[in-house]
Amino acid sequence: MKSSFCSRTIVILFLGIIFSALPLSQASGLTNNFESKHFHISYQGGVKPLKVAHQIKIDAYSIDGSRDGSYSGNTPEEILSNNIENLFDEVSDILDMHLYSYKGNIRIYRNREELKKALLDKFERDIDYPAIYHDQGNTIYMSAEGLRVGILAHEMAHAIINHYFVVKPPMRIQEVLSGFVEYNIKRKLEKK
Repeated sequence: MKSSFCSRTIVILFLGIIFSALPLSQASGLTNNFESKHFHISYQGGVKPLKVAHQIKIDAYSIDGSRDGSYSGNTPEEILSNNIENLFDEVSDILDMHLYSYKGNIRIYRNREELKKALLDKFERDIDYPAIYHDQGNTIYMSAEGLRVGILAHEMAHAIINHYFVVKPPMRIQEVLSGFVEYNIKRKLEKK
């Protein structure tokens, strides 16, 4: 009996070590990963990076090139990476807060239901938003379905604000500044 208890304990400990060694993105079903300058990006199977890139483009050339208009790659991940970086630069410009060594995370889920389920698993709370920034994990969680550039810009603003100030501003101030970013992005897109 003692031997059986001991071997079960060892197996449980071994499995715990194996699962804790998996990156968070793999443990949550986000098996596709790549890096941009400022973000580690993970997305669920079924998410189309090129479609997400199109949803968050802020400039005419953003869908397939970098901010300066030079084409930098041909994979969907490279195009999405360029558009995320273009948006990050735009948000930084609007806030006039530039973080050159910033590195955060973006987790992209197929739809709002998948996002809601992941947030419930992670935070044990029912959270139903198309995107959310969590400061303790320095992570933007978002749904690819129905994503708008203003929503992602709003969450990026939270990330920038949380890392720019030594003492974080109160949430009301953060929401005002993030709303200001979202409004300016919307105005920029309406002018085109």
